[in-house]
Amino acid sequence: GYIAGNVVLPPRGIKDAEGVGLCSQVFNVGECQPNSLELALADPSTNDGEFDHATAQRYLLSKGDMFHVPPGNVYRIENHSKTE
Repeated sequence: GYIAGNVVLPPRGIKDAEGVGLCSQVFNVGECQPNSLELALADPSTNDGEFDHATAQRYLLSKGDMFHVPPGNVYRIENHSKTE
C-alpha cells in the first residue's frame, strides 16, 4: 500500500530515520529554500536494517519536488533552510 501525509519541518528541523515496512511513502515538498531539504535513503539490506549515515544515498530537494520511499527502505529528512 501507499502512505501519504504532511510533515512540517521548521528550518534546521530533522525527521529521524524511519523504516517504511511494506508500504511506500509519498511526499510533496511544500516550502523550503532551493536545494535545502535533504532526503537520505538507507539500504535496508545493510547494517541489520538500521539507518547508516555513511552509506545512505542523499538527495537535495526544493519547493515543488516530490519523492517516493519504496517499501522496505529506511529514510531520514533534514531541512537545511536558514529561514522559513
